[in-house]
Amino acid sequence: MKEARALFVKILVWTLIASLVIAVVGGVIGYFTAGIPGLVSALIGAGLAALFAVITVVAILLSQRYSPLAFLGFVMGSWLIKLGLFLVLMLVIRGQDFIDPVVLFASIVAAVVATLAIDAIFVLKARIPYTDSLKSHLE
Repeated sequence: MKEARALFVKILVWTLIASLVIAVVGGVIGYFTAGIPGLVSALIGAGLAALFAVITVVAILLSQRYSPLAFLGFVMGSWLIKLGLFLVLMLVIRGQDFIDPVVLFASIVAAVVATLAIDAIFVLKARIPYTDSLKSHLE
């Protein structure tokens, strides 16, 4: 359990670092290609990806001590929360003058790809046992 907790904390830290890098790089590129709307759009896209990563990791960390069914409920609940937040945010900012849709899309895609890469790399390199120790089952 401690190994999984450490893994997800590491994933969270690296995801936040990647989101910060995407916010800075995307913000600079967005500013030079679309002005202030490009900057704002890049920051919103990177921030949105960071928020969603935090929601996922918190749901996983909170649900680890419960049954597999409760874990599924936490993860699905966090997914529904993220879907709802995304839809509401997109409806609110749709057509606003301070948004450049191309930069927003590009920053969201870049952040999602970075997040998926980080998740895959860390999970594949993790050394987490599939079961509890035999000793805990014999007691």
